[in-house]
Amino acid sequence: MSIQWTPAMSTGVPEIDAQHQELFRQINALGDAMLKREGTSKVVQTIDFLLKYTNEDFSAEEAYMDRHQCPVAAVNKRAHDDLKKTLAEKRRMIDQGGVNSALVLELKSLLGNWLTTHIAAVDTRLKPSAAKAAA
Repeated sequence: MSIQWTPAMSTGVPEIDAQHQELFRQINALGDAMLKREGTSKVVQTIDFLLKYTNEDFSAEEAYMDRHQCPVAAVNKRAHDDLKKTLAEKRRMIDQGGVNSALVLELKSLLGNWLTTHIAAVDTRLKPSAAKAAA
């Protein structure tokens, strides 16, 4: 089952929306790889992408929220930090014990749920700040 980005998830910042859409593509690619029984290599690739992404692109989003005094900036940063910690733990698990189907399913579910919930509840609250900045 794939997850879909919709215009209702827009933050009002095209760069951030494009980054979110890439996250959706990566998570859906993981699901596709599972169906094709390519999960092991794809999960490592996806985790590595997400670790890099969360260190680079999350920082840019956080800086934008801080710069434009978005009221959910602190909540956003805490959520990002929690996800980074979880991803690092999953990567350690893979390094120690390899990839198994339960881990892949858990990772896809975790990422899909986190992403859709986080964007809808937190990131979309950036719109008023983005609109002010554009004015």
